[in-house]
Amino acid sequence: MKFGVCLPFYFFLLVWMVVVWCQTMLSMLAAIDEP
Repeated sequence: MKFGVCLPFYFFLLVWMVVVWCQTMLSMLAAIDEP
C-alpha cells in the first residue's frame, strides 16, 4: 500500500464529499425558502 499515492485520493474524496454536502444543504434551504 503506497501511502503517498492514497493520501491525495482520500483528500480529493473528502473535498468532493464536502462540496456535495454543501450543494445538498443549499438546495434544501432554497426549497424551504420558496413558498
